Amino acid sequence: MGNYIFFIGLFIITGALEDTGILKNLAMILSKNFGSTPKLFGMFLIIMSFVVSGFFDNIPFTATMIPVIKMLPSINSTFVNLNPYWWALSLGVCFGGNLTQIGASANIVAITMLLKYSKRSVSFKEYMKFSLIPSLISLIISIAYVEFRYF
Repeated sequence: MGNYIFFIGLFIITGALEDTGILKNLAMILSKNFGSTPKLFGMFLIIMSFVVSGFFDNIPFTATMIPVIKMLPSINSTFVNLNPYWWALSLGVCFGGNLTQIGASANIVAITMLLKYSKRSVSFKEYMKFSLIPSLISLIISIAYVEFRYF
């Protein structure tokens, strides 16, 4: 039941942000700052998605960014092909979620199970000590993939 309430609330908030024009304003700001350099926008999107998803759950961030990316072609004709931006968003949130304990639901479940079965907790700092390097390597490979594949 809790999952249903979470997703209902998520979509209500995302719909409200879209109806009030906040997401369109965000799309216009992104278009204004990156409209002439789609390659730079792709890199910015993957890095921003990585960082935000490391510290906030990646599902709400992704749900919020989907309408923003969909609006880009109607605001600026430079953004005709959205494939690189879908990949940048997807890879950024996926690998960014691995960065911290709270970045993805699976991390929270794993930490809870560790505490339950081994009676040992893992601090935020200790978790990041092991997750930072693999997460950054994943980010660098993702940036290279998107840049070489699409730009």
